[in-house]
Order: sequence, then C-alpha cells, then structure tokens
Amino acid sequence: MIYDEKSFKLILSKYNNVLNNKLKILSNEINELFMNSDTNIKNMLLKKKIKTRHSKISFTDALCYIFNYSFIDYSKQNVVSSYNFENDKNVNRTSYYKKELKIPISFYDKIFIKIKNLLNKYLDKNKNPFNIIAVDGTYSNTNIKNDKTLETCLNMGYYDATNHIPINLELKGIENKNKEISSFIDHIKNNNFDVNNLIFVFDRAYFSYQFIDTLNEYKLNFVIRIKNNCICIKDKTKIPDKITDNNVRFINYTNKIESIKKDKNNKDVKIEETIICNLVTNLNKEKYNDDLIKDIYLMRW
Repeated sequence: MIYDEKSFKLILSKYNNVLNNKLKILSNEINELFMNSDTNIKNMLLKKKIKTRHSKISFTDALCYIFNYSFIDYSKQNVVSSYNFENDKNVNRTSYYKKELKIPISFYDKIFIKIKNLLNKYLDKNKNPFNIIAVDGTYSNTNIKNDKTLETCLNMGYYDATNHIPINLELKGIENKNKEISSFIDHIKNNNFDVNNLIFVFDRAYFSYQFIDTLNEYKLNFVIRIKNNCICIKDKTKIPDKITDNNVRFINYTNKIESIKKDKNNKDVKIEETIICNLVTNLNKEKYNDDLIKDIYLMRW
C-alpha cells in the first residue's frame, strides 16, 4: 500500500500524539515519585534530631541538581547555571552541593526502589525475557570499629546489564573478607527473586565445582568464566559427573583486541592481542548457542 503525502502526514501526526501522551503519562509518574520530597527529607532528618535552616533552595532543588548532573557530559556548573536560569534563582554551585549532602541515603534507597518498580512496569518482557545480572565483589578500606585501624571490607555489587541499572550494593564488612561466593548465596536466600527470568554472570574468581553444584541446586541460570590454567580445560575427564549430568557445558573462544600504546619514542603503536576465554554455563544449548553465551558474558563488562 502506498500513502499519499496527506495520508502520511495524518498517520505521522497520530503517531506523534500517541507518543506524546505516553511520554506525558510517564513524566507524571516520575514526578509523583518525588512528590513531597522536601517534607519527607525534613522528617527523616528530624528523626535523627537534625534541624534544617531556612534556605534559598529546597531539598527538591538539590535533588534536581544531583539528578541532572548524572547525565553524560553535564558539568555541575552547567547544571546549576541552567537550573538557576529556568527557575529564576541566583544560587552558587556550592550551596546546591552542601544542600544535597544533607539528604539521607535512606531517601535515595526508597526513590531507587520506586524507580525500579516503574521501570519493571514498562519493560517489554517479550523483547528481553531474561535479565542478565553481573555479580562481583570489591574491597574498600574502612574504620567501622572507630579504633584508628584500617579495615578491609567486602562490598557485593549486583548490576542489571540488560537494562543498564544497578540493583544493589551491599557492605558485607570485614567478617566476610574473601567470602564472595557465600555472600552471593546469602543474597539469593534473603531476596525473593523470580530466578527463572535471571541469568547471573560471574568472573573467574567464582569458578568452582561446588559453586556450580549450589547454583544448580537453587535452579539459577549462570555463565561463569574459568581460569585458563584450570585442570578441567586440559582434561575433561576430571570434571565430576554430577556437573555434566546437569546439562552444564564448557565453551572456549578466542577474542582479538586492538589497543593503542606508546613506544619508546612516544609514538602511537597499534597492538593486537588474542584473548583466550573459557566459560561454563547451564543455559539450554538449543536456545543459547555458544556465540550467544559469549555475548552474554561480554555484557558483564
């Protein structure tokens, strides 16, 4: 069917109206998440016996400042200048910064949950039936005991690589140092996940037959990288039967990476490296071929 110019413009106009209405509804829903933010933050601070002074800017202004700054290529000064102009204010950047510092972390935690629920409402489950969750641990220096000694605490991070949003960051403390695997299992036990719709992706530090057995026990979908010097890479007979019996398969691929480095004369030199990668997964081979498993692992980065 061929449309004339008038018909085409009419169809385009209807499409734009539908799109604008959807954007308007979404905009209203987002605004509702921040409704009464100023009052809610003040009440949170009062519970902690923290009084707030009257200021030229509200906590809502500070929230607009920090959320606008989250956009790529936005500087703090750009954000403040634009916000002041649009809202007829004359407030310096430091005032916004100091005001935002007073907002409790618990407020952001509640906002994050609301935003995540709103995202889930609009997600196209048919387009992305599985959410790929990257799991990793990192360490930070703390002084929780307040005894002037330096501590090393484990932090567990969970990132939704499908929708590009962080899910959780847990401070596990000094008592869980080098206990990333058990910390992940605790996370699964303590949260009511729909595990059928999740694929967990782990790096080499998580590979062990016992961990794979545990993941299968909890019926978790997974992709794990294996250390290249692991004995199972060289000799498949060393793999326990209970691992292979659970439709677990091992995948090997090479990946060429190009990078630019400086030589002795400070000139750019193109270097090509071949990376060997070994993966293990329990995902169905008919639905997830080896190339797709590779792509899923790369999404972790």
